[in-house]
Amino acid sequence: MGNIKLMSKFFLLFTLLIIAALGISLSHSQTSQNEVMLHDLREKGWALSQQMGAVWDFMSSNQDRLDLSAYSDDGEYFGLNCAIAGRSIGQLFTGRSDYVTRYVNFGPRNKSDEPDSFESEALDAFYADGSLTEYCSIADYRGEEVFRYLAPMRVNKNCLECHGEPVGEIDKTGFAREGWLEGEVGGAISIVIPLDAYLEVRRNNVLFDTVFFVSLLLLAVVCFWIALSRLVTGPLRRIEGGFRQIQDGNLDVNLDRTKSSREINEMVDGFNKMSSQLSDIYESLETQVADRTEQLAKANEVLENQRQQRPQVHAPKGRGQPLRLLCGAGQPDSHRCHRQRHRHSKEGPTADFRTLCSGGLVRVPTT
Repeated sequence: MGNIKLMSKFFLLFTLLIIAALGISLSHSQTSQNEVMLHDLREKGWALSQQMGAVWDFMSSNQDRLDLSAYSDDGEYFGLNCAIAGRSIGQLFTGRSDYVTRYVNFGPRNKSDEPDSFESEALDAFYADGSLTEYCSIADYRGEEVFRYLAPMRVNKNCLECHGEPVGEIDKTGFAREGWLEGEVGGAISIVIPLDAYLEVRRNNVLFDTVFFVSLLLLAVVCFWIALSRLVTGPLRRIEGGFRQIQDGNLDVNLDRTKSSREINEMVDGFNKMSSQLSDIYESLETQVADRTEQLAKANEVLENQRQQRPQVHAPKGRGQPLRLLCGAGQPDSHRCHRQRHRHSKEGPTADFRTLCSGGLVRVPTT
């Protein structure tokens, strides 16, 4: 990692950040679009259920007036009631749209109102919890994914005329009474809403959010890249160039302060200070080397003069040849000197001169 350029590291980091941010954005956009879609579908399902319920309530509350013209002369009932009106309106609405609306309940008088599995689950939930006001979800309907919405229908006073007690008694429409009680659940309004249009809108919204987010990220990356080049890597390259000049032997490098940042200018000031100190140290070393060289030259001159002024020792001249002084060639110990003195006392001056020659102190060359 230490050999990778700073811009390359930032590029890799931004790539990973963009991928992570894009994933988070897609997930969030998908979730939020689903929530918006479900909210809209619930609102539409609720509105349709209220309209269908209003039709049912209107027919139920005006049943007495409808009954005035609901019987034939021989007493046969052929008029309208809330169930016939509600079912007929639902069928007309279904035939003119992609929606399906109907009334369902367990054990209905009309077999077309039998609930399917999803509607049965909703009815069970309504009967189990009287405070439940809706039951909805995205589910399969005849092999297609749709939004299903059910709202409970409460038994009111007008319903009891045909569906109230006593249980089993035949009402005016010819059906046996169910024995319902006022306020309990008497069925549900079932609405099926297709999802094609909503899914298309969701896909378009997610695509738009993704393109917008990616464009914004790329713009931010480009701006950051330019800023990084001008404020960080560019000044760092100038400082690197200064170091290369010092490496090549130019110690008089002085960099100008930049407009990038205070930290970069502090680095520039530190570099200039370092360069100045190195130049001073180098000049000081050159001066010291020159002084030392001069001192050594003078010392050598003094030593040469001393050597030339040192006295020379010569032996007495004989036969035209000088005597050569030999230093330390022999036996300088006290025993040898003692023997020489002993021999000198016995043999006289002649022996003394031979002893001097043989002892290595003075050698007289022979012809």
